Amino acid sequence: MKHIKRFNESFESIPTIFKKVEDGSSIDYELFTGEKQIGGCRANYTSEDGKVEIFGLLIHPEMRNQGLGQKFLQDILKDIEKKFPKREGIYLEVEAKNKAAVKLYQNNGFKEIGRYSFMGARILEMKK
Repeated sequence: MKHIKRFNESFESIPTIFKKVEDGSSIDYELFTGEKQIGGCRANYTSEDGKVEIFGLLIHPEMRNQGLGQKFLQDILKDIEKKFPKREGIYLEVEAKNKAAVKLYQNNGFKEIGRYSFMGARILEMKK
C-alpha cells in the first residue's frame, strides 16, 4: 500500500513541498514548488545485503544553484537514516564530469569507492 507524506518547507524565498511515496523497499522522493515538480530521486533498500541505493537525484536546471539540491539531499538522507537504521551503507553513482554533484555528495559524507566506464562516460561509485 502506498502512502504520501508531505512536509511544507520554505527554503529562502522558494516555498517547496517534499513528497515521499513508499512502496515496499522503494521510496520515491519528489520536490515541488506550487504544482511544478522541480526535483526527484528514488531510493531502494535491499534487505539481503542492507544496502540503500539512491538513483537519479535531480533538480530542474532552472532551479539549480539556489541550495535546493543540498536541502533536498539532506532531507532524503535523514529519512533514509530513520527508515533503515540497520543499513550497511548508502550508495550512489554519478558521472565524474558532473563536478557540482560530486562536490554535493562529498560535502554530505559520500566517499568514492570505485570507478568504471559506461558508454564513454566515467562513473564514480560513492558510499556514505
